[in-house]
Amino acid sequence: FESDYNSYNRDVFPWLAIDLVTPSLISQVVLYVNSLGGGLYNAQIRISNYSIASTNNGTSGISGGLLIWTLQGTAQNSGPIIRIKLSSPVVGKWVTLQNFHPGESGVVRIP
Repeated sequence: FESDYNSYNRDVFPWLAIDLVTPSLISQVVLYVNSLGGGLYNAQIRISNYSIASTNNGTSGISGGLLIWTLQGTAQNSGPIIRIKLSSPVVGKWVTLQNFHPGESGVVRIP
């Protein structure tokens, strides 16, 4: 799957949920980020079999799904490609990325 995504500049905890249409065996997730780390900060990736319709009543987290990756701090020094390889493949229909940038400039860009 490939997508180009930009969140709104003042979106406090932006998230992107990708529907794979059918449950799929996922062994890795690859993020292609821009030179600034894509605005990623303390980001999380989760895999689930159901849609993430909203955050917890407007609060700071998405509670559903299996947490497969957490970025500690910024992705600024990660390079243009971040490969998240799972030790055991997971079956899921939805892959969700959520960003927890502490400021208003936490725009998520997935080129």
